[in-house]
Amino acid sequence: MSHFALTEQNEPAQSTVARTRVSRPRLQLVLNNNNLLITCVACAHQEQREISVAPNTLTSATVRQIQAKLNSLFEPTESRRWLEAKLPILEDRSPLELIEAGQSIRLLHMLIRLEEGTPS
Repeated sequence: MSHFALTEQNEPAQSTVARTRVSRPRLQLVLNNNNLLITCVACAHQEQREISVAPNTLTSATVRQIQAKLNSLFEPTESRRWLEAKLPILEDRSPLELIEAGQSIRLLHMLIRLEEGTPS
């Protein structure tokens, strides 16, 4: 399981006698007007992608919920690849295409079912 956050900062490294906790890569989703900015900070590189969203179809709360579900299911680079992948269950569209088409709630429900292990 990975850990995503709505901030672009990595967790600080903390050391203990028993083990060392290192910074984890982050996936950041930020809604700005009708644009969703996706930033993947993984290893030594940072990737960004911005998509346009149909007006009034995506809220900050939905973005946070989608991000939380992605957090529980994927590592950041896997999450980015999954968001861009054409999926048969989505009629060979990608999850990002659902968001662009104003179907973010459908995507959120799909992530909830995946997290629960319920077949779609």
